[in-house]
Amino acid sequence: MVRPFLCVGGVLRGEAAPLRRYVVAPKLPKQASSYPPPRTYFYHLDVHGKLFLHDTWPRNITTCYKDTRFLNLFFRQLQPTLSQDCYSSVFPFNSLCGKEVNYLEPADTPIVFTDLILAGNAHSHETSTRRALDKLVWGGTLTFDFDPAQVWVHPETGYVYHPSPNTKLCKFALISSSTVLRHIAPTLDVEKAQFQWNGETFPISTIS
Repeated sequence: MVRPFLCVGGVLRGEAAPLRRYVVAPKLPKQASSYPPPRTYFYHLDVHGKLFLHDTWPRNITTCYKDTRFLNLFFRQLQPTLSQDCYSSVFPFNSLCGKEVNYLEPADTPIVFTDLILAGNAHSHETSTRRALDKLVWGGTLTFDFDPAQVWVHPETGYVYHPSPNTKLCKFALISSSTVLRHIAPTLDVEKAQFQWNGETFPISTIS
């Protein structure tokens, strides 16, 4: 079957993926019986940046959403869920599309960088202006400038972060482990908490 797309009646079309299914959610307070609207869906974002229907199991590359147009629209529309919303304690973010409300529960941050597109060879000597062309990828194909001087690590989890492209959602966004292993780990000096990028050395700061 073909799943319904995020925007019913929109230009974009769905892709082969599990059909949306409602999950068990809190009952609406009587005074808010008209909210949320009838078309309400629930999603989960894992630490690898994969988006799933909340009740999808198992969660893997086969069952996640892969349509980049859908993902771009979903994350562009993402916003914090209002505190008075009955789902806010479980789904702190939502993405609106027409009369649909798509709630999101992130495993960590609501934005996860899933790849790093290099302007050139990351291990060669290049200028700072060239370095600014390196792009972190999020959503589907959305990009954000990578600043090697702004790489942070959580002291307990070891997760690596970079400033977020949308500070209304989060100050720092998680960098997926696969991206860290490909682009940062090869030149990482754990003892000195620093790594090499474009022939320069950059410290990795700690998130307090």
